Amino acid sequence: MATDAASTASSGHEPLAANTVDATRDGDSKQRGWAITALHYLLDQWFLIALGILILIASQAQVPTRQQSLKETVISYLCVSIIFLITGLTLDTRALIDNYARWQLHLFVQIQCFLMTSAVIVE
Repeated sequence: MATDAASTASSGHEPLAANTVDATRDGDSKQRGWAITALHYLLDQWFLIALGILILIASQAQVPTRQQSLKETVISYLCVSIIFLITGLTLDTRALIDNYARWQLHLFVQIQCFLMTSAVIVE
């Protein structure tokens, strides 16, 4: 046993069984790493995934013509309000405070958007 260990140490090679076990562990860790990354992505993007699923369901659900105006009102106001509310609630407070300090830049962008939109519509 000592000669076997000494011969592997002097030749610089590990026994074949150890290499096979290490390769299997590397494959398992790569597979687990990919699964963990996918899980983190799904948990991080839960809102967009749920929104996509709901859009698919809504596109397949038919509404009677007498309720079509109610559907348009709900989608136009309620759903958009919920999307903005959830998005606003998930923002980091520190990032909001840091960006409030840049009010001049925000004001400039808002004025430019207003002027550009007005110029395009008038033309």
